[in-house]
This record gives sequence, C-alpha cells and structure tokens, in this order.
Amino acid sequence: MGTQFELFFVGFFIGATAWCIGIATLIQWGKRWVQPATFRWINLLCGLALGYFGLSVLWTTLQIWF
Repeated sequence: MGTQFELFFVGFFIGATAWCIGIATLIQWGKRWVQPATFRWINLLCGLALGYFGLSVLWTTLQIWF
C-alpha cells in the first residue's frame, strides 16, 4: 500500500513540475508575439470566470445549507 502511494505521489509531483515548467516556458516564448493588452484581456476573462465559478459554488453551498 505504501509503495502505491509513493509511486502516485512521485508521479503527481513530476507531472505538476513538468506542467509548471511547460506553461512558464510557453508564456515566456509567447510574450514575443503577444501585446500587453492581450494579456490584460486574458487576465480579465480569467478573473471573470473565476468569479463566476466562485459565486456558483457559494450559491450552491448556501442552497444546501438553507
């Protein structure tokens, strides 16, 4: 049982590290061609989506409680 958990944890850690490095590399590489205004729009859209999903979870939780 312990070996399976260790294998899962190591695989998860390696995958998460590879994902972070890959995304950071892609962003750094893409900055050459993308204007700063585009990043502002992307951040705005991501912020709106995060806010929507956060309010959705809050609303669902309040409905369950009350």
